[in-house]
Order: sequence, then structure tokens, then C-alpha cells
Amino acid sequence: MTLVQKAKTFAAYKHRHQTRKYDGTAYTAHLDSVTTILERHGVTAKVVLAAAYLHDTSRKPIPTLANSSMFSALMLRSSSIGSRTMSPAIEK
Repeated sequence: MTLVQKAKTFAAYKHRHQTRKYDGTAYTAHLDSVTTILERHGVTAKVVLAAAYLHDTSRKPIPTLANSSMFSALMLRSSSIGSRTMSPAIEK
């Protein structure tokens, strides 16, 4: 399982009981939309796409060890990512 798949699976688990307040769809639809927008703008860095799936998990009550470990791994990997992974439109 890739980093992005792990992030998506983890986010789906964390948001499993949530729905979007405007249309009642599963909350994970929002996470899929964020990732799709990034991809449309040329973002290919797996760590960024994984972070897109995880961006709302930190707002939930007391992070679990798995959540903290996932974010730590993302932060370590993202520290070596330069502008080559972002499209010019996103960097502005």
C-alpha cells in the first residue's frame, strides 16, 4: 500500500461517521476533491497528496499514536521537498 493509499484509508477511518453538512455525502468526498484539485494543478508529490487526505484529521479530538506517527513521517519527508514538486500556480 502506498503512502497516499495509507493516508486515504486512515482518513476514511477517522471520518467514518461524518457527513458533509451541505449535501449529506460522506465527508471523504471533500478529501477526494482536495486531492483532485491538487492533481489538476500538477501536484504529484506523494507526501503532498497524502497530506491532502490527512489535513482534517488533526482537528479531531486527541490524536492517536498512529495519527501522530503519520504526521511525523509526512513532516520528515516534506522537509526534503522543493518547489520542483509544486506547480507554479500553487506556489503563488
